[in-house]
Amino acid sequence: MIKTVFFSCDYPHHEAIDDQINSWLAENPGIKLIDIKFQSNVSAVADSGVSAEYWHTSALIIYKVPSENNISSINSNGLGFIISCEKCGSLSIIKGKDVGQNVCYECKGEK
Repeated sequence: MIKTVFFSCDYPHHEAIDDQINSWLAENPGIKLIDIKFQSNVSAVADSGVSAEYWHTSALIIYKVPSENNISSINSNGLGFIISCEKCGSLSIIKGKDVGQNVCYECKGEK
């Protein structure tokens, strides 16, 4: 399943965005990272001799959560198991002797 998590930081008041991302990645070692979208905005305000800069950064992490061994709970009476192929995403039946295999035979180069 593909999921997202959003982080933001208003400098200098919050934990730096890269520290937030690195902490989250360290806490979630089982995910498959797909992409990180990063954005940074700076705005300045000047009014009656008072000026300030505001920094805002944000990041969206897109990741995939692996399903439990990619094995369906459906057992085809000893003939094989249904998996969701990690490469092509299709449902495929694999032989009982190949339990734990996460790639269909076609993607593996076998027919």
